[in-house]
Amino acid sequence: MGAITNAKLRQMRDIVPDQSDALATSIQQVQDQITELSEQALAIETEITTPDEATAVIIIETIILPTFPVGSYVVYGAGFGAIQWDPKGNISAWSIWRNIIPVPPPILPAVPTLLYTYVNNGTYPDLDALVDDYAFGNDYLTRPLYDSGLGSEASYGIYPTIVNLNLGKTYLTNNKTKIDASESVFSGYID
Repeated sequence: MGAITNAKLRQMRDIVPDQSDALATSIQQVQDQITELSEQALAIETEITTPDEATAVIIIETIILPTFPVGSYVVYGAGFGAIQWDPKGNISAWSIWRNIIPVPPPILPAVPTLLYTYVNNGTYPDLDALVDDYAFGNDYLTRPLYDSGLGSEASYGIYPTIVNLNLGKTYLTNNKTKIDASESVFSGYID
């Protein structure tokens, strides 16, 4: 039995350089994918989501808000301008409010009153287009790679793909470290 197991250890030791090289190649390929996806994410952020958010704010504050009574103001929702999946980031979560002071003024402060909540329905077509494009970019960046229960799963989410590739790269790196170390350990037990 010793000759068979000794021969197996020798075989395992002898293939270490090839295994190590193959793992190094795989690690580099994964890194190349991470780099490419990071560049794609930056392109979407730089050319779509960030400018769409900035333009939407300009439209909201300089075109839409002035059509409401003096003293009205915009309230942006927590997800406005966020790049995230759950809750979804957007540039549609905003509304216009105004503090209404009754006559005669009461002792209590003015009551904020909702005047308008944005709905993507064609009233503001330029803004609607920005909202749709931002939603597309946000989804393209953040779509998860797991079953969300929506029934229309996909694997194009750049951020989750990068996370998973980094995890895979860590596994490959750990495997390479172990394989590399095995050469000297196995050599110590070969006749």
